Amino acid sequence: GAHAYPWRQQLGGKRLPPEKPAGTVRIMVMGGSQAWGSGAADSAHTFAQLMENSLRARGLPVEVFNAACNGGGITRSLDLYRGMLRGLQIDLLIADIGLNETSGLVRTGGAARQRSIDIQAGYFEEWLTLCRGDGVDMLLVPEPMCGETPLRPIPAFYDALESVARRCGASVAQTAAAIHELERQHFVWWDTAHFTPYGHEAFARLL
Repeated sequence: GAHAYPWRQQLGGKRLPPEKPAGTVRIMVMGGSQAWGSGAADSAHTFAQLMENSLRARGLPVEVFNAACNGGGITRSLDLYRGMLRGLQIDLLIADIGLNETSGLVRTGGAARQRSIDIQAGYFEEWLTLCRGDGVDMLLVPEPMCGETPLRPIPAFYDALESVARRCGASVAQTAAAIHELERQHFVWWDTAHFTPYGHEAFARLL
């Protein structure tokens, strides 16, 4: 169902071959429903596709593919990368992750929460290690979310992911502050964690 959608509309629709065109930079976007495209007008207006359009308009030889899965997070992305994406000559993997794990930690605290954070950070490090061994650079994007809702990203969890990323040589793109500033004057979110069409455009520009 939902998990097959991005593969059919983005990867399958673009007929991604194992061999990329010479001189092309291949970018793969992974994560949950935010990266999957919830809130976009259609699959041609997700932030991943808008980012590709913008980069190509500047004359940059890139192709961007959306391998995100609705409801997915670190473990789902790790499984998909290990089972389906390795060998596709990816140059850069953009991991827009964090909110699905955060929602699962809201009702836990103390030692139980820290154990969960450590486990998820371990899976994230496994994913990064695979990417590094495959020669794939990763850009961690800690998922931003609406500043007007009580649910918030858990700082300890986001800090743990960023620590793993930097230790493993990955880059980190902090977008939350810029998104929250946009919220003051624009309709960025249609719910707590999913962008409006304007939000997708703004996020594409930030990335």
